[in-house]
This record gives sequence, C-alpha cells and structure tokens, in this order.
Amino acid sequence: MFEAFAGPHFTLLGFGPDTAEVLRATEAAYGDTVRAHGVDAGAPHDLTDDAGHARTAYGVTPATALLVLIRPDNHVALIAPATESGAIGDYLGRLAGTA
Repeated sequence: MFEAFAGPHFTLLGFGPDTAEVLRATEAAYGDTVRAHGVDAGAPHDLTDDAGHARTAYGVTPATALLVLIRPDNHVALIAPATESGAIGDYLGRLAGTA
C-alpha cells in the first residue's frame, strides 16, 4: 500500500468488483492527479487484501463496495459507497475550483 500512496497524487482505492468502472473513469478523467487502485476489484492496478488488513483499516465489510480517496499527505479525504461515486468528482472539483 505504501507504494500506491507514494508521490504527489491522490490515491483512490476501490473495494470490491463494483468499483472497477469508477476507478477506470476517475483515473482517465484526472490523469496524474489521481492514481486508482482496486482492492480485490478486478481493476487496473489491482491490489489483493488476502488477510483483510486494508478492509479492516477502512472499516470495509466484505460485501461492501466502497471508494476511499487518500490525499497526497496520506490522510483520508473521503469515503463513499461506490453508488455515490460522484462524491469523488465533487471533492476534486472543489479543489480545482471547478465545482
């Protein structure tokens, strides 16, 4: 996970396969500003969480499709259900002054 967070970009984690499309779309829309990683999601840059440490750290249950946006300083910016993926764009848009 530390390698995923390293750098001057936001990191978007998608937990579960229902997040794969959101991860692709977000990375395509924001380029180098956001790096998207699926956690057991079957998505680009997929990470596995066999022992469940990442899910535990973010309070994600196995049946939950959840998005976690991490700021460049490695603090959590927001956590949203995959069904509310617009929250990611709203947050990043506010930072860029476009929302």
